[in-house]
Amino acid sequence: MDEIDREILISLLMEGGISQSEISKITGSSAQKINYRMKKMFEEGIIKNFRIHINPYFLNGMNLFVAYEGTNSIDMKGIGSIFRCLERTDFYELQARNEKELFDLADFMSIKFGNKIMQYRPKVPEMRNKINYYDLLILRELIKDPTINHLELSQILGIRASLIKKRINRMKSLRVFSIIPIIDLSKTDIFLFTIISGKRLEDKVNVNNTILKIIEDNTSIYVGIEKSMSNIRENLSKIRKIDSNAEVMVVYDYDFKPDFAEKAIKDSIEAEEVIMGKTKMQ
Repeated sequence: MDEIDREILISLLMEGGISQSEISKITGSSAQKINYRMKKMFEEGIIKNFRIHINPYFLNGMNLFVAYEGTNSIDMKGIGSIFRCLERTDFYELQARNEKELFDLADFMSIKFGNKIMQYRPKVPEMRNKINYYDLLILRELIKDPTINHLELSQILGIRASLIKKRINRMKSLRVFSIIPIIDLSKTDIFLFTIISGKRLEDKVNVNNTILKIIEDNTSIYVGIEKSMSNIRENLSKIRKIDSNAEVMVVYDYDFKPDFAEKAIKDSIEAEEVIMGKTKMQ
């Protein structure tokens, strides 16, 4: 794996829907070479597939971040994302309709796993910009195939391609969803890591490439990308001076699950169609 391969993977982790022509500009390599390298990484199992991660707040839900000691495996509804770390710690994002469901999930996992080392629920943002019926239809299809393009979506949904492209760009700008590649990190020269701190670390650590970042008054949560362990150690040294209790962990495996989003979108589409049906009848 050379520098161009690393740049391709980092570009995809930062924005899974990025085009090959955009990656070409970043790497200074031709689009044909990028296409060849990406195909090769798929064939070698380096890039396994793509997943969509949807912000539950746009689906009238909420999330909770929890971390447990141990390397247990659990498959249950409500896990939005999971990061397994070399430090024998698993870091989860839970998604549910309300606070009670979230804490019930966390309590159940505590029974299964034991020692919980962190639990944090981000502030509920003000949702001035809502998503509409067309957005829900688009998200439903993106869950099935995160790599589908707006022209293919137009054929499936019977909606103008220009409108679909506009709605997708709007949702991306609002951070409604992100497309993330699932990479076999053991076959690469890049590193994913998590930072969990009870202090505000913004502008105090050098984490430029992130796939998850939550900065609030008494909390900092990052899932970052680095090309070398030395950069992670450098950040660890800085963080320890600010917060001696901060957790900095190297991720060896990760995944994203759309269970909550899938059901929430289905329910919302059905509710919208009932309303539309009643309007037509009137």
